[in-house]
Amino acid sequence: MFKWKRSHKTQGGDEKAATLESTFEKVDSSGEYGASEHIELKEEPVYPRTQGTIELKEEKKAPLESTSTNRPQGVFEQEVSREIIEQKVAEKEVFELKPEPSPQVIMPTTSPAAKLDSGDHEKYVLLFDLDGTLFDSIDGIYHSFTHACGAAFSPTIDEVRSLIGLPLVEMFIKVGFEPKEAQDRAIAYKNHYRKIYLQETKLLPNVIESLIMAKSFAHLGVVTTKTALYSKHILQHFDILRFFQVVIGSEDVQHPKPSAEPILKALCSLPIAPKEQVFMIGDTIYDLEAAKNAQINGVWVRSGYGMGLESRAMMSCDGVYEAVCAIRTQAMQYADNWHTLE
Repeated sequence: MFKWKRSHKTQGGDEKAATLESTFEKVDSSGEYGASEHIELKEEPVYPRTQGTIELKEEKKAPLESTSTNRPQGVFEQEVSREIIEQKVAEKEVFELKPEPSPQVIMPTTSPAAKLDSGDHEKYVLLFDLDGTLFDSIDGIYHSFTHACGAAFSPTIDEVRSLIGLPLVEMFIKVGFEPKEAQDRAIAYKNHYRKIYLQETKLLPNVIESLIMAKSFAHLGVVTTKTALYSKHILQHFDILRFFQVVIGSEDVQHPKPSAEPILKALCSLPIAPKEQVFMIGDTIYDLEAAKNAQINGVWVRSGYGMGLESRAMMSCDGVYEAVCAIRTQAMQYADNWHTLE
């Protein structure tokens, strides 16, 4: 490294050449100063001032080949200082100064999708069922149900499929068990289910993409007749619990779906939104009835265990991805109309 010191000595009047003395002091790798080398450099003479146009031509700089201080003596490029320029302008000498062109400013356009994320209006609220909506869980449910029934009853997988969405005790009552015995069967079901439910549960297609999209314009929650404990474990297992702000399970309410209670309880934990912007997405009649009782929009997905429910839903879609896309399209139209009212 070099330490640069510079001093000026002026001899005689303004028209005489000025001597510039410059000193480079070497610093070795230990940080100590070594011997100084003096290089005497002469500036080019300043010419007499004349009226008219002064044309300044840039000299081409030779490329630096070395940082050594043992450079040959020569003429350094002379810089025109600010003071000299100001002085010559005052004496009405003309400088042709071309300003640099201003960068072109391109104003961004706002798309309806960007308006959804602007935060200028209320976000939507999307509530999701689990079994048949986000998860394909028929294997674990069926094996646990038949295990709990034992020798007393051997249901087919279609019979069990038609019962999904009901609370466990009601599922066993539906196949002929008395209420007290149905409670015991439900306990046997849970004891078996907790051993296999992670291995025998699969995400339905495009669920993660759906939740990423939904999170961009809505607050998300889960409303299920599963216990919240199992629900959170499954959601965490598939790394999607992070998308949801609330999970309401069977132990959180006195009256499960089709009652409005689980939906209303979930909404108490989420930001307020107009009911037109609140949706319950599920696959069974119990999801749609709960949405109707809570006076919100019910969306039926055909990917699950319900059949022929188009007439009972505000919207019907093949799966959760299509449902979220349809709701997002509505949200974009709403955002576009909302901004035009400003």
